[in-house]
Amino acid sequence: MTTESTSLAPLGAVEVPELRRRARSLRLRTALFLIPAGILAALFLYAPLALMVDVSLTTGSSFLSASGPVYAVDNYALMVERYIPNLLITVQLAFLAMVVDLVFGFPFAYILVRRVRYRDVVRALMVFPMFGALYVAFGMRFLLLPNGALGQILTAIGIPAMRSCSACRPSCLRCRSSRSRSWS
Repeated sequence: MTTESTSLAPLGAVEVPELRRRARSLRLRTALFLIPAGILAALFLYAPLALMVDVSLTTGSSFLSASGPVYAVDNYALMVERYIPNLLITVQLAFLAMVVDLVFGFPFAYILVRRVRYRDVVRALMVFPMFGALYVAFGMRFLLLPNGALGQILTAIGIPAMRSCSACRPSCLRCRSSRSRSWS
């Protein structure tokens, strides 16, 4: 028994440095494979971005002038005054959407997880708004068709009515079959 325990101890001691060497070699190979990717990213991503920032800091077309570029932050001042109100409205709407999602989302999630009597009704109420855009699209399609309610009015004022097939691509089988019949 002592021979088995002594023969296993040096074997385990030999394997640990070998595993460490393999791990080091693997890390080195990984780093060597990442170097070309880093060079490509610097060349095709970061260099154009730096050039765009450099051009954006110049006034007018002075970037390519013979006397050299004239640097100013007027472009960014104009951008700030033009787009900050829109950005603030976007942040306000995002915050409002988050609050509405939290107010309705947690109770709905709780109801859907628990076995309550009206769980199917809640699920239907949650899915129903997804169909709104579909109903509007089909309604507008049938209003604007040549035989639709607005089709004749639009044709009378010079706006051509929509064709009956909304796809009208060469891959559309219905259009392809009607075109082949009319051409032959």
